[in-house]
Amino acid sequence: MLQEKGPQEWYWNEIKDIVAIGYRFREKSYATNLVTDLTSRMQVRLSSTQFMGHCKKYPTIERQKFNEMVLQRYPIEDVLTVGALLTEYKPDLIKNVMDSLVPENSRYVTIVIVNSL
Repeated sequence: MLQEKGPQEWYWNEIKDIVAIGYRFREKSYATNLVTDLTSRMQVRLSSTQFMGHCKKYPTIERQKFNEMVLQRYPIEDVLTVGALLTEYKPDLIKNVMDSLVPENSRYVTIVIVNSL
């Protein structure tokens, strides 16, 4: 259907609603796992070279401002739902992904089981 008619917004909305239901009724996790997950969503991991580059670029900047500019990957109000909910319909992105799903871009793995009995 996607190949023939292209991305359909009504179908995306159906998927979005199903994902939202799954998010709403997901299993509870341990508090430590939740905190670890949330902090990783809030921070961008910088290599030492990137960090030093930012320090040179903003030598007198206060730490809070630096964190807001560089280390915050997502807005704080989206941290709980980022990656879990669908928020924006992007038909061009869907089409690009579909166009790249061709045999030439695939990796095939053949597994042979030899019975040695």
